[in-house]
Amino acid sequence: MTQDREELKRLAEAATKRFAGPHLKPDGYGLQIWADSQKGGDTRVLDVRGWGYLTGCGHGALGLSEADGIEAQRAVQAYAVAAWNAVPSLLSDLEAMQEAQETAMNLIAAIAASKVTEDNLHIWRWVSEVISRCKALSKEPEA
Repeated sequence: MTQDREELKRLAEAATKRFAGPHLKPDGYGLQIWADSQKGGDTRVLDVRGWGYLTGCGHGALGLSEADGIEAQRAVQAYAVAAWNAVPSLLSDLEAMQEAQETAMNLIAAIAASKVTEDNLHIWRWVSEVISRCKALSKEPEA
């Protein structure tokens, strides 16, 4: 999971070096996705393909009408634009969640450590186990 997050950050950073803004925009026809270029103007980011598969009549083709084919391509285009445009806020939210988790774990550990007595030692062991499990969940699984 950590590796996927790092790859997503790397891709986002690489794209922002090429694009003037973080957001992609559809062309209005369902055919292409554009972004503002660092060099000025727009730069094409993605062509939405599959027209022959959607509207064709050959083996394996769906045989949709042109109107349905356009609607399908626009839906794919809208999904791709929405997914990409959500990346910055998703990464920010993820980092905020990780910071909150770390703060909570540290606070629990500090409170528990200050309250350890012979009578509640079993609770401290349980808190330590919960913290260990949270840390294990935060780490990338071993291959």
